[in-house]
Amino acid sequence: MKLTYRAEIDGLRAIAVISVILYHAEIVLFNTTLFKGGFIGVDIFFVISGYLISLLIFKELKITGRLSFHNFYERRVRRIIPALLTVIVASIPLAWHYLYPTDFVDYVKSILYSLSFGVNFYFHYSGLEYGAADAIYKPLLHIWSLSIEEQFYVLFPIALLATYKYFKKYVSVVLGLGFILSLIAASYGSISHPSETFYFLHSRMWELLAGSILAFFESKNFRQPSNKWLTSALLVVGMVLIFHSLLFFTIEMPHPSLYTLSPVLGVCLIIWFSGSNDVITRILSSKLFVGTGLISYSLYLWHFPIFSFGKIAAVNSSHSFQFIMIAAVFILSIATYFFIERVFRNKEKISYKNLIAGISIVVMLLVSFSAYVLDRRGLKSRFDDLIFMYDKNEFDNDVLAEESWKYLRPKEPQFSNSDTTKVLFIGDSHSKDMFNVFYQNKVLFPTYEFSRMGKNWKDGYLIRRDQFSKLAGFTEYKNSNVIVISSEYYQQELAKLDQLIKLIKGDGKKVVLTSKATIFQTAKKDKLTIFDILIPQFMKKENENRDFNKSVRSTLFKFRIKAAYEAINNQLAKIAKNNNIPYLQKQDFQCNDIKKECDGITDEGYKIYYDKAHYTLKGAEYFGKKIHAMGWFKIN
Repeated sequence: MKLTYRAEIDGLRAIAVISVILYHAEIVLFNTTLFKGGFIGVDIFFVISGYLISLLIFKELKITGRLSFHNFYERRVRRIIPALLTVIVASIPLAWHYLYPTDFVDYVKSILYSLSFGVNFYFHYSGLEYGAADAIYKPLLHIWSLSIEEQFYVLFPIALLATYKYFKKYVSVVLGLGFILSLIAASYGSISHPSETFYFLHSRMWELLAGSILAFFESKNFRQPSNKWLTSALLVVGMVLIFHSLLFFTIEMPHPSLYTLSPVLGVCLIIWFSGSNDVITRILSSKLFVGTGLISYSLYLWHFPIFSFGKIAAVNSSHSFQFIMIAAVFILSIATYFFIERVFRNKEKISYKNLIAGISIVVMLLVSFSAYVLDRRGLKSRFDDLIFMYDKNEFDNDVLAEESWKYLRPKEPQFSNSDTTKVLFIGDSHSKDMFNVFYQNKVLFPTYEFSRMGKNWKDGYLIRRDQFSKLAGFTEYKNSNVIVISSEYYQQELAKLDQLIKLIKGDGKKVVLTSKATIFQTAKKDKLTIFDILIPQFMKKENENRDFNKSVRSTLFKFRIKAAYEAINNQLAKIAKNNNIPYLQKQDFQCNDIKKECDGITDEGYKIYYDKAHYTLKGAEYFGKKIHAMGWFKIN
């Protein structure tokens, strides 16, 4: 059974996919990031998918009274699997060449979960925040949305058929109730459980059901209003709602939530009120929009791996290179559409039996390859030259990043009953760094005990999402005497610090505010430090007599990004002064303005940072000794 083709829906697909592409391309023009709400393009896709799939089901139920699951899932397989497998297989050589062992293990795990359409669960439980800086280094991250759709495709037809069979009069009620409950779950969860809410079906289902509700009423032959002016006005409202969200939404806002209702409503208005003669329909039905919409699935599949490996390879970050990557995405997508998508959708060219056989072979090969990589722990031997070059240092910064949580997992240290000053660090991952600084040097601070609040809550959300109630339920907070705040300090945090400080002081505790850490810009990808950039240069014979340690320190000083922390630190100093609490500048122990040096390597030759700001364990230990010697930690 086929649906009447509506070109304007392909036009909507074009808007959705271009928005996502521009969002992930991170194009900055006149110091303004374009399409910072472009992630909403995925939500647009969800509404369209819910509408088209449901309309197909409702029409089949209306005509035949039954639903052919075989035909339904065959269409889904032909539509989704061949192109997906093509992109996964094509990404393997790049992953083999560029991904360090830890990232390579994550990559093959994402392959395995993608094949089972459960990669959304994997990315949630691996602790990956979608908008996090390191998200771009996960080449298959974008497949989480396909997992959502596939889970919906499995559950929705079964639930709908049961409702249609036993509660036919209440189909609209069931759809409406599902929409409302899912929207409530999204609105509540985006604050209290943001990761689950972003990645899981229960809080995304309302977007798909929005399309399903449209399909239900269309199948019942509900009529559009005949007033052309009203129709045109509602179409304009729909476009305004969509583009307002694409241009002004940010990844820091709760999402999906009631805010997301705005673009979802906009898509629904376009789908319902578009016709043949209005201006918006004609624009969306133009060749450019329709052509882009037709290849939108391939565009979505290709864009993220291309951008990811472009970032990992760190060729450069110029606008010209960004446009080259975008051009590559379009070229690959056009080829995939004509030679993969269209070919495998053609039942006359490829039978379903042969299709399943081919898919099974490719899947088995991918599973075998992934198992091999997991068994060999990311095939570290691929980087023997680096291992030799780094000597006692670990070259894979992800290993050092994971190691930096050593003293906090699976459980944070608990305070004793002794008569010591109990110091609790709170904030985001930078509070982990400060905890490591003191905890590893606790013998130098015998009158103190140290812990950190973090178990069972997402780093950063204490301040960013007003989760202050979490404090009262944390045992170590109750037992603490001093609270040290250390964070990345995004703008939305700064506005909430006064409230947090007053709450802590109201509980009779001392508060210490630390600055934003010094941030160092590298010429390469964010995962490489200055240490990593310089060490290959010093392996060359002409550099054998140069002082590597001094070069690292002087280069770090030159590559400080003062604009990334100075303005915020000035605000933090004012907040501390207004609240009459100590304010400690991390720059005091990180850099020496007189010598024009910043510490990037310990006296024993270990690197201090595993990215542009966070400390390795060796680095934290080094800073702790330095802090003790200079008397930096003042809490009175």
